[in-house]
Amino acid sequence: MQRTPAWHLLLQVTGLLASHILIQQPPHVQVLQGEPALLSCSFNHSLGNSPPFYKWFQADTELKVSSNVTQTLIPDNNSSHIRILMFFPSVQLHQADKYTCEVYILWNLQKDYGKGPGTLLEVHAPPSVSTMPTEQEVELKGRKLTLTCTASSYYPKGINITWLYPDNKTVTNGVTSTLEQYTPRQGFRMISYLVLHPRATDQQIQYSCQVVHSTLRLPITRDISFTLRRGLSYQQVSRRSSPLGHFSPLSGQHVGAPVGSFLELLCVVDGPHPSHVLWLDPSGTVRADGPLSRATLTLSLLQPSDSGPYTCVASDLYRRHVLEVHVEALSPTSLWARWVTFPLFLLTVASMHIWSRCCPGARGRQPGRSGRRQGFADAGGK
Repeated sequence: MQRTPAWHLLLQVTGLLASHILIQQPPHVQVLQGEPALLSCSFNHSLGNSPPFYKWFQADTELKVSSNVTQTLIPDNNSSHIRILMFFPSVQLHQADKYTCEVYILWNLQKDYGKGPGTLLEVHAPPSVSTMPTEQEVELKGRKLTLTCTASSYYPKGINITWLYPDNKTVTNGVTSTLEQYTPRQGFRMISYLVLHPRATDQQIQYSCQVVHSTLRLPITRDISFTLRRGLSYQQVSRRSSPLGHFSPLSGQHVGAPVGSFLELLCVVDGPHPSHVLWLDPSGTVRADGPLSRATLTLSLLQPSDSGPYTCVASDLYRRHVLEVHVEALSPTSLWARWVTFPLFLLTVASMHIWSRCCPGARGRQPGRSGRRQGFADAGGK
C-alpha cells in the first residue's frame, strides 16, 4: 500500500489544496409581480459521498428557507453536474434584487469553494391608481379646484397619465405632472394634477384619469364625478361710530366704544348664492336680520350690559358660517385711566432711555465719590 506523503497531508489539512468551484448563474431573470420565479446556480463536481453545503444571498443578506422562498439541490443523471434552485411561489416588487449562490464541499480532507456571479431578479409591477377628491360632494373654496391622479408601486419606468372629458376627449389645459420618482423595493410613483376654474353654472364635475403602462394589457381608467358645492368667498364685519359716518373694516375681532356712545356693526358676506345673515347677542337673541347677504347691528346708547360676544351667522343653500366679534363698553373711568396712564408709561420709558444714553456711568460713579468723601473725613479725624 502506497503511503501519502506527510507534506501532502499537511496541505490538505491547511486547505492549501482546495480547488475553486466554477458556479454558473443566469445574469438576468424577468418576471411579472404575483407570478412564480425560479433562480438556479449550477456547477460540476465529483461529490463522492460528500454533500455540498450552499447558501443563497439577497444582496449581502443570507436568505433563510421560508414559506415564500424554497431551496432545492438537484443532482443530474450525470452525478458530476449539480443544480441548486430557489423558488418564489409569488414574487413581489420588494423581492427584486441581485441573488448570489455560494457553495463549499468538504471531501478528502480539503474544502472546495465557489461563489456565483449573481442573478438580477427584475420584477415588473403594474401601477396602483388612485384619484382625489373621492367625495360625492365637494365644496369650492376660492375660484379654482384641483383634481389629483396618482400612479404608484409600478416598475419599470415609463408611464403615461391622461385626463379625459366625459366624451373621452383629451384635456390639455391646466394639466401638470411630477417626475417619476423611484424608491427601492417600492417602485416608481408619479402624480398628475388637473386645475379647474369652474363657472358659476357648473354644478356636476365629471372627468376621467387614464393610465398606460407596459405591464398593462388595457389602460386603467378612474372616473371622478361629484357635485360642486360653493361656499362663501368671504365674511367681513365693519363698524361706524355715527349714523352718518362711513363703515370701516375691523382689524380684529374686538371693538370698544365709550358707554352712552353710538356703535353700529355691519356684517357682509359674499358668495355665489344669496345668504341669510343674523346678528346674535351674547344671550343668543336675534338682534338683526338681513336676507340679502348683509345685516346691521345697531347699539344706539351703548351700556356696560351690552358688552360680550356678538355673532354674525350667515347661511346659504349649503352650509352655515359663523363669525364672532367681542364688544366692550368702556366706562369714563377706564377711558380716563387709559388716556393718562399710557402717556405716563411712554414718558417713563423715554426718560429711562435718555438717562442711560447720556449718563452711562452715573450710577457707577456714586459709590466712588462717597468712598472718597468718607476717606477724607477719616483722615481729618486723625
